[in-house]
Amino acid sequence: MKKKVLVPTSRDIILNLKVLAKEKEAVRRKLAVTAAKLAATAKKLAVTAKEKEYVRRKLEVSAREKEVVRRKLEVTAAKLAATAEKLARTAKEKESARSKLAITAAELALTAKKLAVTAKEKEAVRRKLAVTAAKLAVTAEKLTVTAAKLAATAEKLAITAEEKEDVRQKLVITAAKLAATAEEKEDARRKLAVTAEEKEDARRKLAVTAEEKEDVRQKLVITAAKLAATAEEKEEVRRNLLVTANKLKEAYETLENKVLERTKSLEMARAKEEAILLSIGDGLLVTDEKGDIILINRTAEKLLGKKSTEVVGKGFVEVMPLEDEKGERVLLEKHPVSVALSGSTAISARTNSYYVRKDNTKFPVASIATPVILNKKVIGTIKVFRDVTSERDIDKAKTEFVSLASHQLRTPLTSIGWYSEMLLKGAESFSGNQKVYLEEIYQGNQRMVELVNTLLDVSRIELGTFMSEPKPTDIVLLAQAVLDEQKQNIKEKKFIIIKKFIKGPSVFLTDPKLLHIVFQNLITNAVKYTPNGGTIEFTISFDKKKTILIKVSDTGYGIPKNQQKQIFTKLFRADNARDKDTSGTGLGLYIVKSIVENTGGKIWFNSPAHKSSSVERAKEDEELNPGTTFYVALTLDKVNAKK
Repeated sequence: MKKKVLVPTSRDIILNLKVLAKEKEAVRRKLAVTAAKLAATAKKLAVTAKEKEYVRRKLEVSAREKEVVRRKLEVTAAKLAATAEKLARTAKEKESARSKLAITAAELALTAKKLAVTAKEKEAVRRKLAVTAAKLAVTAEKLTVTAAKLAATAEKLAITAEEKEDVRQKLVITAAKLAATAEEKEDARRKLAVTAEEKEDARRKLAVTAEEKEDVRQKLVITAAKLAATAEEKEEVRRNLLVTANKLKEAYETLENKVLERTKSLEMARAKEEAILLSIGDGLLVTDEKGDIILINRTAEKLLGKKSTEVVGKGFVEVMPLEDEKGERVLLEKHPVSVALSGSTAISARTNSYYVRKDNTKFPVASIATPVILNKKVIGTIKVFRDVTSERDIDKAKTEFVSLASHQLRTPLTSIGWYSEMLLKGAESFSGNQKVYLEEIYQGNQRMVELVNTLLDVSRIELGTFMSEPKPTDIVLLAQAVLDEQKQNIKEKKFIIIKKFIKGPSVFLTDPKLLHIVFQNLITNAVKYTPNGGTIEFTISFDKKKTILIKVSDTGYGIPKNQQKQIFTKLFRADNARDKDTSGTGLGLYIVKSIVENTGGKIWFNSPAHKSSSVERAKEDEELNPGTTFYVALTLDKVNAKK
């Protein structure tokens, strides 16, 4: 008996794909966080290794300097020992010199005594000479008197004048000589007295010099003793320095071994971490704070078509230029890496972005750039990206399948609608329950038609086959027609409708089908998510810049603050909308945004919603529904035929 093979349905496949996508996204985020941590750890380890290398070199220099100091101390100690020996010899020589000086001093003392005796003798001689000189003076006076007497006698004796004159002159000369001799003797006496005083001074000086030399000798002996003690101390210091140097050498060797072991372990850890980073399935690229690339893994090399040697050290813009769907380069300040460097949160690139390879081919990319923060400062970024070409192909295949399925469903649904409508027109022949069943069939078919049309619109947008055909259109009449389509729902829920439309001509060049879809989805959205008795305001205005501003405001449940960024995402529905159990596909606002942006317009909204999206909080604030206002701006100059 053959076993029955279970074939998974397309729904199961889609669910499995979604689960796998979520798991892959979770793994990718974990890898991004791990990559950031590993990059920070690698930087710290690099800094620590540099510091240890610096310390090791300092220790090497310190050990060398200490060895030089030790050698200098040894040389100094040897010199001091030699100096001490010289000083000892000098002390002996000085002692000998002192003895000789003492002998010389004694001799000088004897000489001084002798000189003193000689001086006394000379003084006696001087006195004798003085007495003699006095006697000679007296004699001279006597001679003078005698001469006078002789002159008188000569005169008396009738000596001739010439003889007397000669005698007189001779006597005068003799007297002068005697006087000069007396003066010379006085000078000699004085000189002898001065010489005696000088010799006494010399003797005293010699005695003082001998005492000073003795003091110097004693000081030299003390200095020699001190130098000997200093030499011993220096020898002790030298020995201590040798011991310290040996200890330092041992400590240095121990530290060196520890540093080497730690360095090896760090290098192994870093190599392991780098191997992990390089082996990640997604492309990974790390930049510094300037945006220069410092690491790239093998997957990124393969995706970009560039080797790591070509890109490391270059700016990220040069290596991985980013383009949008139109082929225009994304501005530097809007590049995810630039945004991450200037902030502190992870930045995801849009899925309609493309990276350009080395050969100028490009591929669609999904990426996230995460800033690396150290001490509250951004020191770089980690960029994780992947090629989404296959995902795009899968999405395209799904879209084509949906489009094909929708087209195939449309024909039978149209037939069911026509037949149901025809049966309802002749419903008099049916019973009460049959009429109810027929009405349910008709309404269910209408919902299916609406869903199929929505799916077709989405597939056209995604396949690029949604063409805009501008033509003169009265947008006020178009808006009123959309309101009329919702008349039954508006009446049932007792809404207050406020219309503020353009006064006067309201015909503009636009695609009525596309604008109808925009109006229909915005009004339907307001009707679905506004409680009974609420207010809906529909405004259409036109300014001088040829811009149509469409505003749809309601007093509905609002959009939770933490989900407002996702409101235009395909198939997304806010939590409070699902809690209210309202029907919806999550495609309406996605379609509106796609149409508006493809026709050159802008769409935005304002919703001061509850901070919490819980059911309990919504029930508490039911009477205070904040509502939502959607704005659409269309510039007529930009309404061009676009695919």
